[in-house]
Amino acid sequence: MKALVLVGGYGTRLRPLTLSVPKPLINFCNKSIVEYQIHSLKKAGVDHVILAVAYQPSTLMDALSALEQKYSLAITCSREDEPLGTAGPIRLAKDLLLSPSPALASSPDGNGGGAAAVVRERPAPRDRESCQEVSAESAAAHGDAGNDQADARGGDAEDCFFVCNSDVICPFPFKEMLAFHKAKGAEGTILVTEVENPSIYGVVLHDEEGRVSDFIEKPQQFVGRCINAGLYILNTSVIDRIQLRPTSIEKEVFPQMAREKKLFCFKLDGYWADIGQPKDFLKGMTLHLDAMRQQQEATSHQEGEVENGVDRDARVPSSARLVSGPQFIGNVLVDPSAKIGEDCLIGPDVTIDRGVVVGRGCRLQRSALMEGVRVGDYTWMETAIVGWQSRIGKWCRIEGLTVVGEDVHIRSECCINGAFVLPHKSITQSIREPGSIIM
Repeated sequence: MKALVLVGGYGTRLRPLTLSVPKPLINFCNKSIVEYQIHSLKKAGVDHVILAVAYQPSTLMDALSALEQKYSLAITCSREDEPLGTAGPIRLAKDLLLSPSPALASSPDGNGGGAAAVVRERPAPRDRESCQEVSAESAAAHGDAGNDQADARGGDAEDCFFVCNSDVICPFPFKEMLAFHKAKGAEGTILVTEVENPSIYGVVLHDEEGRVSDFIEKPQQFVGRCINAGLYILNTSVIDRIQLRPTSIEKEVFPQMAREKKLFCFKLDGYWADIGQPKDFLKGMTLHLDAMRQQQEATSHQEGEVENGVDRDARVPSSARLVSGPQFIGNVLVDPSAKIGEDCLIGPDVTIDRGVVVGRGCRLQRSALMEGVRVGDYTWMETAIVGWQSRIGKWCRIEGLTVVGEDVHIRSECCINGAFVLPHKSITQSIREPGSIIM
């Protein structure tokens, strides 16, 4: 089975972090954003993940080669020459979605049952460092070939695939969605979630069976709490509903399917967040850490089956741990390689990644420290994201939704309030005006 992950473009909402690293590769709770989806998709039976990407495809593929081997699945990408909205990328990737998945060869180390190396066998109109780069014209020219391949497979053809918005974090109930989709005989199934304030979203109306009847965009009066959660299962027939142009699946494709009574929704049981911008990144972090804590507590009695809230058989070895003790308040995730000084008070809702060093007497809360960050003694930090290899001096105060890019140096005794600091900068004086962008 296949899955298409809508990676998108430049990740402008999450700058300055995305100036150094493509958004899917940014660590969220000490693991790359895209790995959460790949992990769950693999468990649901997916053997080929296609990334719909418009920015830094070579960087993505280089980094994701390790995930191919880790999860024994194929990862390829379909590049947009121009933005195609939320539906156009599905049509652009038609030949990849309809062709056989790339073969998986035995790992070069020869270990039985180990990771697999991916052999990409299907030729692309233009191949650049393992990324299929297809323009609208070339994709249209190859459309008939994709149909011919589907016809040749006959009854063996896969009849549906997953579509995922890469900004979404949730428990990813792909197995349950797939069973629901097949049981209903749906052409499409949308994951929906209930929110407290549906007026800022598009509301999905449905009957008791889950059949979608209508979509109400940003309703002024209450009509329901269910919104589109950004994860779908689509039959391959949906591909031909989409034109190869900038197209919205939410506004153009789904409403027509609903009118034809071929669209269903599956309700999410658990937390959900779109983590595409800093404030939502931190909100999603809080929700995820809380869910992780609940899972650990619920499964702690099953010794040997679960470690740090992650199934041992899921092939995701724990690289971090929720910690407890007099230094920690609430949910705090610390990589084993990190070092924390004496007399610190950390939490709630803090993630500390690989190789981080926190000096003595620090107070950290609701913040994320990326790999290699160093924090000087007696620094106070709240509501901040600090990028890779950055250095924060002693007696600093970092607050107010501050986002620090890669390799930033902040001098001791500086106060940074709500600033966005671009990579490789040296800060020698306080920044007290919220919203400041340091270039």
